[in-house]
Amino acid sequence: MKKNKTKTAGLKKLHDRAKAILKTNPSSTKNIATGDLHELVENLKIYQIELEIQNDELRGTQARLEESQLKYFELYDVAPVGYVTMNSKGVILEINLTAADLLGFPRSQLISKNFSRFIFPDFQDVFYGHCNTVLKTREKKNCELKLIKKDGGQFFVQVNTLPIQMDNGDVNELRSTMTDITERKLLECALLESKNTMQALNDANSESAMLLDRKGTLLMINETAARRMGQDAEAMIGLNINDVLPPEVSKERKNRFDEVLNLRRPLSFQDSCMGRRYLHSLQPILNSKGEVEKVAVYVRDITLDHEALEALIESEKEYRLLVNTAPIGVVVTQDMLLKLANPHALSVSGYSEQELTSGSFIEIVHPDDRAMLASSHVRRLNGEEVPETYLMRIITKNGEIKCIENKGVLITWMGRPATLNFLFDVTERQLAADALFKSEAQKRTILNAATDLIHYVDNEMKLIWANKAVLQEFNVSMEKITGRFCYHTFYHRNAICNDCPSVKARQTRQIESTVLHMGEKPNARYWDVSSAPLMDEQEKISGFIQIARDITAQRKSEQALRESEARFRNIIENAPFGYYRVGKDGLWQYVNPEWEKMYGYSYHEIIDKHFELIQPLESKAQAREMILKGLSGETLNGEFRRQLKNGTIGYHDYSIQPVFKNDKVVAVEGFIIDITQHKESEEKIHELSQLLIEAQEKERHLISCELHDSIAQNLSVLKIHCDLIYNDPSMMSPALREKLTAFCRLLTQTITDVRNLAYDLRLPGLEEMGLVKALENYCEEASENGKVIIDFQSAGMSVMDLDGNMEIHIYRLIQEGLNNIRKHAEADHATIILLGSSPNIILRIEDNGRGFDVKAQELLSASTKRMGIRSMQERVNLLYGQMTIQSQPMKGTKIFIKIPL
Repeated sequence: MKKNKTKTAGLKKLHDRAKAILKTNPSSTKNIATGDLHELVENLKIYQIELEIQNDELRGTQARLEESQLKYFELYDVAPVGYVTMNSKGVILEINLTAADLLGFPRSQLISKNFSRFIFPDFQDVFYGHCNTVLKTREKKNCELKLIKKDGGQFFVQVNTLPIQMDNGDVNELRSTMTDITERKLLECALLESKNTMQALNDANSESAMLLDRKGTLLMINETAARRMGQDAEAMIGLNINDVLPPEVSKERKNRFDEVLNLRRPLSFQDSCMGRRYLHSLQPILNSKGEVEKVAVYVRDITLDHEALEALIESEKEYRLLVNTAPIGVVVTQDMLLKLANPHALSVSGYSEQELTSGSFIEIVHPDDRAMLASSHVRRLNGEEVPETYLMRIITKNGEIKCIENKGVLITWMGRPATLNFLFDVTERQLAADALFKSEAQKRTILNAATDLIHYVDNEMKLIWANKAVLQEFNVSMEKITGRFCYHTFYHRNAICNDCPSVKARQTRQIESTVLHMGEKPNARYWDVSSAPLMDEQEKISGFIQIARDITAQRKSEQALRESEARFRNIIENAPFGYYRVGKDGLWQYVNPEWEKMYGYSYHEIIDKHFELIQPLESKAQAREMILKGLSGETLNGEFRRQLKNGTIGYHDYSIQPVFKNDKVVAVEGFIIDITQHKESEEKIHELSQLLIEAQEKERHLISCELHDSIAQNLSVLKIHCDLIYNDPSMMSPALREKLTAFCRLLTQTITDVRNLAYDLRLPGLEEMGLVKALENYCEEASENGKVIIDFQSAGMSVMDLDGNMEIHIYRLIQEGLNNIRKHAEADHATIILLGSSPNIILRIEDNGRGFDVKAQELLSASTKRMGIRSMQERVNLLYGQMTIQSQPMKGTKIFIKIPL
């Protein structure tokens, strides 16, 4: 607005001047020719048009400027990331709205505030180191910080900082961007927890699990698989599986592996190795192109299952053999018809099988027994109680009557009730019946005790029998499922399953296995199903024994384990800290990229080599001790200094912990954080503190000299003149003389105080007398001039080789301690003990004063900035020593100081 007013005033002034010139020379317009006037008008119109064009251009420029300002607002103030501009001391100069919203403050309250006020205490050093690095290197750097909102909430940000270079080349400002990464941090914690959980599941898995690439190279193997092969799991990573398998099984397993690669679908098979039977499940892992990239292999030891199945088959064969060769007659009756008669029954009756099974069995029974037998048969089929054993008579084909003791049982035959009857002489039949019953009971007991689902189907896949586990799993009874198709009963399908192992077993006439699932993901259940074909006398398949085991938990664990392993490796590979793993044999097993960067060794340079080979000579003993402690089960934390590969010195914060497998330590793993820069900063601070102490001592000496040589002398002269005036009675009245007497006493006390202060500021006779003698004199004078009796004792100091700075520090520590006693302790006795005990110097300062609460005093000193005990602690820290204070109210104070040489 001010500029516009100024411009308007200037134009008006110019206009007035033009009118004045025209009035002074009116003829200049009168004498203009008509042609010239037209030309002038034309020129004025052209000038007017030019002005209009310039005005339009100015309007366009203004519009573009407003558009640019709008873009600046959109790109800066409402950008999705926070922008902060700071000076070299971390004071906020500019900040956008996004950054202000992250911190929860209005932008106006953040300008001129130090950015460190909003940083979580544990991350203060990270921020200062980050800024110093950017200022020193003049390069873009990034770091992660934990910030505090106005309401106290905490969040994590990714900070990227650029130096802003001035025209003279100096860097006085820093520009940083802040991106909220809180969710990412929470995800990292969740990933780590998931990784630990899945690692525990993998270690607890009792079955073999492996992950192979297309060439058969081991990418992952669990402890169970390695133990079965007599190998170490970590050592096997990178080996080809065919190189570690016995030759007798390697070729066949490789053929199966190639089949999975070619067909790109899962495969299951069984084989034997070293006297054990194994069930293999191979699962291809496809890439985005549909090609097999990896193969997951799961191997279950089914030796016991296989033996049980063989025993079952053998039992069935024995059963058939028993029936066909039994010395008694065995028949099956159903609906008054004979369905089955064994050779002995045929032999006893004299009829052929066709003759017996073509009509009612009542026809061969003696007429007197037909009613009883028919009634017992029907009642038994109806489930009524019927005597298990009874006698009957039959008429053989040649007309002979034989007395047969019949023992009948109700069975299911082809899905319907029937009776199984044993016909034999009393003595022989009884013995055979007992043996048969015992065998049948044992078989059923074994099958019903199994946790696997076991059922028997006929050639049409109709259920004949199922064990107790099947009935409980599907909550059905034997009567409801007998004669029903298994695929309809168990999987609710109307046709046989395409992947049913019985289909393949029908073709191969061998035991086949596969994995079936029920339901939809993610709630699907998986079953490891095996099918064994049963052969009749003509070697035709009459049915199948199917065994199913629930492997849902195993499948989910395996899938989660693979995902967790991938996440774990991704986290470790990109971690901002070094990570390594050393086996029980002392060989490097793994290092991540950050570890390589810290130490200068590549992964391939050290893996499978002993950890001591890369240790500098001076670090070998320390490294060996830490690894051995970790292998013994200890967890270690601390710092260490070592020489790196390039010859530089590095400082690292380390953590070492044992790795357990089956409750045994198999390796150690460690985490390394580089604190070299932090250590170098501490060293610089320590050097600076030493220089400050030395400068302080010099300044004390100068002040002491000034007090003694100038102020004390001037006060003495003033005292002399006051005495002269006092001694001349003519110069003052009695009242004035009384006042002068008080002034003289004050001058005397002031002179004494100034001389004592000068004495305390300098170190009298330290170089001439030595430390011990100087301290003895100091303590004697302090005892004589004060209210506290000081007992000074020293031993072993004559053999200690101390430099001048060390002597000054010890002297000042004792001086400060006695000053604290005189000012605060209200004590009447103090003891100073100075001992030289190589490699340390021991100093004890004790008093019998009122004492104090140590913790409360520390808090008070920190808040009020008192210098007494605090200055002693700082001086001890400067000497890399230790200071301990023991005190209680009314029980005196003891200060113990240990200083290393």
